Amino acid sequence: MAYDFIHFFGLLWYILIFNFMLWVKIEWTYEKSVFTPGIMDHITCNKYWWRNILYINNWYPFNEMCMIWSWYLANDMQLYVVAIILLVLSMRFMKTSVFLLALITLCSWITSIYFSILHNYSYKVAEPFGSFDILYDKPWQRITPYIMGMLTGYIIYFKKTPPKVSGIVNLLLWITSVSIIFGLIFGVWDGQLSVPATAVYVSLGHTDNCFLRKCCPIIYTSIFYIFVARSTGDQTFETCF
Repeated sequence: MAYDFIHFFGLLWYILIFNFMLWVKIEWTYEKSVFTPGIMDHITCNKYWWRNILYINNWYPFNEMCMIWSWYLANDMQLYVVAIILLVLSMRFMKTSVFLLALITLCSWITSIYFSILHNYSYKVAEPFGSFDILYDKPWQRITPYIMGMLTGYIIYFKKTPPKVSGIVNLLLWITSVSIIFGLIFGVWDGQLSVPATAVYVSLGHTDNCFLRKCCPIIYTSIFYIFVARSTGDQTFETCF
């Protein structure tokens, strides 16, 4: 863990130094050009660069972010630390670790619903970043699919023999998984959801602009079964063609 943190920390420093050289150019362009740059890193990074170093920049408003795209690095580090704690705990207290995983998942859903309703958020395909400050870049929106990935990796690594599932059940699980994925991608057919529907959508299966660019708990649950099935040699999908 220490090696990974140092490696990741050093990489971030390199990116910050590289961007610092760009900020000088952007600042000159901002002062001399009649066109305003699309990003304001030369302003925000001078004030808030330290948030990136501490991996907490995703907890602050969009207009205060240094290197806006780096919000996912903060999420990765935060979720990585949580995962390490749970994995270490599972070595001696497996049941406690599983309970905490379930509790975190439930809290993620509840928190996403709460903030969605609190801000009266209505999902619109035409406004993919409408929830950026309340949901999009926040760990409570991202941790559930991360947990799905942890469970997938655990099963694939430790369960060497495929689970005993009948052909009919296996086929139904495949159909259900693929149907859920397609439903979540193309389900917002009129381009907008009501506030209550949005609350459920963002907590259990939110997509961004009808693409799989946003962490989607239900989508990852569906992909979870597909990955596990394929890793155990299941060729159901291939035999359909």
